[in-house]
Amino acid sequence: MEETLENLTRENIELKKKIEGYQKPLNVFYINKPAKNKIDRVLKFISVYSEVNNNKLVPLDIKVLAYYMIKGLTDETLQMVLDDDPRYEADKKDSKKPFTANHLHGINKRLKDQGYLQKSLTNERKFFLSQEMENLAKKINLDQCKNIIISL
Repeated sequence: MEETLENLTRENIELKKKIEGYQKPLNVFYINKPAKNKIDRVLKFISVYSEVNNNKLVPLDIKVLAYYMIKGLTDETLQMVLDDDPRYEADKKDSKKPFTANHLHGINKRLKDQGYLQKSLTNERKFFLSQEMENLAKKINLDQCKNIIISL
């Protein structure tokens, strides 16, 4: 649902003031799409980010990347992804196969190929969030970033 600048919540009024404070006038289209929780906010953020960067991710890749951005990229997180089976319920019912480490390896390879993950320089089997994704994860997790401004 679109929202006009006149109908902003208190939280978003501060953003409006910041936008109006720029030297030159900005042509801004504002959409207020509140997230239900932190996970939902990260999922939406990754979706928009990947779309804007012409590096669109499939929903399963977005879910796995969200795990990495929220929990960090550790052996425990990898096991958590395997245990939680991030596939959508319909996909789980249609598939007779469990979500395995091979599935996760394929997702991680796609994320590496698209620049969201990087290989470790010292160990070929290890990988981590790219510098840009690491910075975004810190913003989202530590600073509780709730607004996204996209400049085209």
